[in-house]
Amino acid sequence: MVRFKNRYVLGELTIAGSDAPPSGPGAAGVSIGPLVNALKDAVQEAHGDYGLACVLGSFNVKHYNTETGLTMIRAPRDYVEILLSSLTLLGTIGKAQCAWKTVHVSGTLRKSRVAAVEYHRRQLARIATARRKAARINPNDWAAFGAQVPLIADSQPKADTASPIAASEPVSTEPAPKGVQLTARKPR
Repeated sequence: MVRFKNRYVLGELTIAGSDAPPSGPGAAGVSIGPLVNALKDAVQEAHGDYGLACVLGSFNVKHYNTETGLTMIRAPRDYVEILLSSLTLLGTIGKAQCAWKTVHVSGTLRKSRVAAVEYHRRQLARIATARRKAARINPNDWAAFGAQVPLIADSQPKADTASPIAASEPVSTEPAPKGVQLTARKPR
């Protein structure tokens, strides 16, 4: 007996007009039932009854995260192209406008889960970078917050010429290797 081979499609479902949490695109307000119906309708609209019958052989939504919109769908290997072409045409789920972005297509559930974890890591890194950029305050805006703007000249330490770092002599007490002269860096 021959094994029935599947493909696992990992994608990001973005719902327009939803209150997206800061952690991702968000798919608030859409449960798995309307999602499955919308996917089946998209396949039937794009490829007719034949396309729907081909895809429904092993069609299953394995994972759907309503917070991040990450979705994993199982489809028959021979007809995964039908599903992928239909997903790009997915426009609405119920009354909500949506968009599909395919992240990864894999032959095993295990590799799809690994890809999902890696995708979440990249998204979290992107979000952390965006938050760090947003947290930086322009010095010109400090006055708006009631803080005094520090002068750059006052914040830099003055060089002490008596310190061994400021001198042009070697700092190390060990002798330098032959042909190498060690000098200390001058303070900026």
